[in-house]
Amino acid sequence: MADAPKSDADYVEAAYADAIQLLYKQLFTGIDTQPANEKEFLAHFTTGLAAARRAKELGLGALKPQISPTAIAEITVQKTRRKPRSR
Repeated sequence: MADAPKSDADYVEAAYADAIQLLYKQLFTGIDTQPANEKEFLAHFTTGLAAARRAKELGLGALKPQISPTAIAEITVQKTRRKPRSR
């Protein structure tokens, strides 16, 4: 039985998971072999984690249908309109 075809979002999610695994392996190996540099390895992990999260967010966002400039303008106008206060 063949696996169901993967969507682009599935590939983004898989790449994110791979990045997290790699970062964790680097953190583990680093603190296992050079415990004195734990802070340095943790900083690398934290920075990499933030970058992976941002890349996932951007990647998944790029897959969503684009909103037309007219729709954006309408949304902006709606947000800026104030409702009259009831007394």
